[in-house]
Amino acid sequence: MDLKDELLKSIWYAFTALDLEQSGKVSKSQLKVLSYNLYTVLNIPHDPKILEDHFRDDNNGPVSSHGYMPYLNKYILDKVQEGHFVKENFHELCWTLTAKKNYKPSGSQGLISETSAFKLWCLFNFLSEDKYPLVMVCEEVAYLLRKVFAATGQEWLNEEELAEYFSQNPSLSGAVTVWQFLEVMESGRFTNPASKESLTLGIQSVYEELVLDVMQKMLPDKEGKRCLFCVKTVNRTYELSASDMKRRQEWMDSIMAAIWTLAENKSSMHKVQKERRREQRRQAAARLLEKKAQEDALAELQAEREAQLAQLEQLRQAQEEAEHLWRTKELHWMTQHEELQQKLRMELQKARTDKLQMQLVMEQKEQEAGAQRHRIRELETMQQGLERALRAEIEAHTNEQTVRSAQARLLQEEEEKLKELMMLRREQQDLSRQEERQQQQQLTNKAQALQQAMERLRESRQRNKQDLAMAEQTRRRASQHVKHWSVQLNRLMQPIVPGGKGKNWGICRGYLCSHTGPL
Repeated sequence: MDLKDELLKSIWYAFTALDLEQSGKVSKSQLKVLSYNLYTVLNIPHDPKILEDHFRDDNNGPVSSHGYMPYLNKYILDKVQEGHFVKENFHELCWTLTAKKNYKPSGSQGLISETSAFKLWCLFNFLSEDKYPLVMVCEEVAYLLRKVFAATGQEWLNEEELAEYFSQNPSLSGAVTVWQFLEVMESGRFTNPASKESLTLGIQSVYEELVLDVMQKMLPDKEGKRCLFCVKTVNRTYELSASDMKRRQEWMDSIMAAIWTLAENKSSMHKVQKERRREQRRQAAARLLEKKAQEDALAELQAEREAQLAQLEQLRQAQEEAEHLWRTKELHWMTQHEELQQKLRMELQKARTDKLQMQLVMEQKEQEAGAQRHRIRELETMQQGLERALRAEIEAHTNEQTVRSAQARLLQEEEEKLKELMMLRREQQDLSRQEERQQQQQLTNKAQALQQAMERLRESRQRNKQDLAMAEQTRRRASQHVKHWSVQLNRLMQPIVPGGKGKNWGICRGYLCSHTGPL
């Protein structure tokens, strides 16, 4: 972390303290005051008139055009020079602005004073990550507490509690803000059994070492020179002494670190160590990620292997179930096949039986059809005979009517002739004898003619009676024939039922054969 990044962390707190609405914007008047104070504490030459021009109320000027961050970089941070200002004054300015808004001390009950809180804030900024908002990870918190306790000559024994605190608070995500850090320090949760005085001394020592970059402080040796060591330079040799061998070694390590820092052109040994720790955390995180990736890969492989084993087990079970199902289905199919064969045999037998029955039925139907055809022929023959009988009956009836008409005419003629004969007899009686003799012969002739006509009429009437008797006999015979054919036709018109064919046919044949003669 270079000087610019170190200063920017403190300025970020001052800027956010001025951002009362937390919108990322601060009024120009406040920024002008902040910039003026930064110019002053950083000992940067500036022209007040130009400063006024930069923060005019109009929309002109670098702040209005590009915002405050580009202005801060260009006009302030880029002009800062190492060693030309007092860091502590700069940090106090930024702390004063942010503490008014965010820091709420516990008063006399807290383990740290406001001065110690300021120094812890500076230490927090020094050890925090280089990303905003600023946070300090758990490892750096433990490092700082170890150094504070080491500065007091004590051993810090609360590292496990600190790790548990971070693990039990997932919202912290393994890091704390400066205000959370100060709250934890004031509570004394992880600083037992150190007192407030020892913590103040420890914080002061670590603050001087890390922030002010003071490697060691010379203390007067009241007991005389002991634990001596020499620092040889080109021009002279310096003889130094320490209170004990531990301090002597610390001094020697600090001198060697200072020589290394100058040789490597490094700004601070502690900054280098911080970067080393950060790199170690990155490497540890990378190793952890790699280990986690390996564990995940192994877990994935194990899960895949277990899944494959499970799949194999499922396949085995599925195969067993399939075999069992196949055997069951095969047995079922065999049973079905046997049942189907039995059913087919029964159906075949039934089909054969049905075929035989059908043949019998067809033969019976054929016989019935033949009987029907024979009956139809008989019916046609009977119809023809019936028609002849009807015609004969009609003809006999007509002849009878003719004979009756002739007989009636003859009777009428006979009555007329009788009437004429009676009239002639009366006339013959009434005539005088003269006329009788004159007409006797005529009447006699006429009477003879009438007598002969009467005889002929009697003969004709007798023949007519005979003809009438014959016509009536013919008509009665024709009526009997018509009734006979009607009865036979009605019998033949009845359907032939199966099984009754032979009986009906025998009756019909017997009847027809017995009446062949009259037809």
